[in-house]
Amino acid sequence: MHVKHRLVEWRKREGLSQRRAAALAGVSQAAWQSYEDAESNACPGVNAALAIEEITKGEIPVSEWREADAVKAKRKAIAAAKRVLSRDRQGA
Repeated sequence: MHVKHRLVEWRKREGLSQRRAAALAGVSQAAWQSYEDAESNACPGVNAALAIEEITKGEIPVSEWREADAVKAKRKAIAAAKRVLSRDRQGA
């Protein structure tokens, strides 16, 4: 399960609103909402990710956010490379 879905599940299980969870993590409610939004590319910065790891008692570690960032970056790089190759083949 993706880290964003796990964040939503954790918050709901703890009976927290997005506003309260955000306050515990030291981020805005809008930022927290973007962390939970599966359609958003937003991921917390290192400090916020560390705070999330702390408030979730390690259930959602920093490494999972960084892994999610790496996976997204890899997908974008592959897509960009495919576009370049396609243009090169069309121009050749």
